[in-house]
Amino acid sequence: MKKLATGWERAFINRLPKAFDAFVKDSGRLLHIFHTAIEDRARNNGVGLASLGALKNQIHTYEQLFVDLNQVLVTKMTELQREANRDFTPTIANIMHTVYDICANESGTGSFMRMKQHMSQQVDQNRHVMFHDATKTVKQHLDDMCKQLEDVMEEKADEIYIKMKADYMRVLGGVQINQTSVMPKEERALRSDIMDILRSVDAQFEPIARGEFEQQDDDEPAVEDPITVEDNDSVFESARESADRDDNGDSIMQDVDDTLITEPTPSKPLQSSSDKENRGLPTPSDDGMEVEEL
Repeated sequence: MKKLATGWERAFINRLPKAFDAFVKDSGRLLHIFHTAIEDRARNNGVGLASLGALKNQIHTYEQLFVDLNQVLVTKMTELQREANRDFTPTIANIMHTVYDICANESGTGSFMRMKQHMSQQVDQNRHVMFHDATKTVKQHLDDMCKQLEDVMEEKADEIYIKMKADYMRVLGGVQINQTSVMPKEERALRSDIMDILRSVDAQFEPIARGEFEQQDDDEPAVEDPITVEDNDSVFESARESADRDDNGDSIMQDVDDTLITEPTPSKPLQSSSDKENRGLPTPSDDGMEVEEL
């Protein structure tokens, strides 16, 4: 703790406050640069300089807001670094809790020497663990402190930006902006990220929108359709086989038609749905098994 005190004081008494002062000065310088750029543009566009003079006086108001922010940051930093500094002792005490109980249970003659021995053994065995755990805990608190200070700086700077935007839009553009209806910083950042993605997509489709397509080189072989020449041959072969089968079938039927049916048929009359069909069928004869052709 004694070796840590010097560096701790140097960090939180000198360096961080100086960083906050530099932030305030840089912010004020950016405000004046911004207003100068607005004046130059207003002169080119013919905007009245009287209104710009009123806005220039507002720069000092914005600078004072950053000065107030500086004091807020210093106060919050002091509070958070004290809380982090207090975390050394509880972490070490939690690790030493077991040997504390052992020493509390000691009694009788020589108890002091035995307690001293228990404490020495515990420290010798766990001093490295205690050191790393204690510093790790404090480091985590200091990281949280930096994140909280960063959030405060961004939040306050965003509030000042919204006020400036409302004043400049009202004076130069005649537009009234309701500050309560302004989107939060997180939503504005999200929309900005989405817009960047959309612009990159537009760039990819821009050649197609202009009707620019990549032409295929004449030297490159043309891409065949899914149905190749070999497939066409197989299709034609299948068609020829079907035609051959049809031709064979016709010849067989012709042979059947040209041949008289001489197989005997039963003498029982055939059941049909009409007389016309009966007349078209061969009927048995009483004299023999010859077939009448009707």
